[in-house]
Amino acid sequence: MSIVIPLSRLNGEVIALNPDLIERVEVTPDTVITLRDGTKYVVAESLDEMIERMVDLRARQFARAEQMLNGEDGAGGSPPARGSSVKGGGTGELRVFPGGAGRSARSEPPRSGPPSPAPGGSGSTGPESTGSGWEPEEG
Repeated sequence: MSIVIPLSRLNGEVIALNPDLIERVEVTPDTVITLRDGTKYVVAESLDEMIERMVDLRARQFARAEQMLNGEDGAGGSPPARGSSVKGGGTGELRVFPGGAGRSARSEPPRSGPPSPAPGGSGSTGPESTGSGWEPEEG
């Protein structure tokens, strides 16, 4: 699945752009795309065409994610069980909670150093204490 949208520069060159990197699009009268790093591209597509391509891309991404959660990924596998862990390519693991936005949580690898006091324990009780059992390092 593509995570980029194809666009045409004014000289006819076709570029593929990741819409997550776009900071803003201006019409001056040409369509000027500014990326988050300050790079600018002038493209032939109108603002409306760009928006339509980005919306279509997101719709395809969400539809694909829904297929994967429903076990329709073409690999014959079943969806992960609610709350099960799925190993990712990173250092932690991804907890999958189908059916709700914001219900996934990436587990953090263990922190080095001494453990923080438990909430309500003999740890700091000053205004800097969060009560979460984790205190920010000073320095």
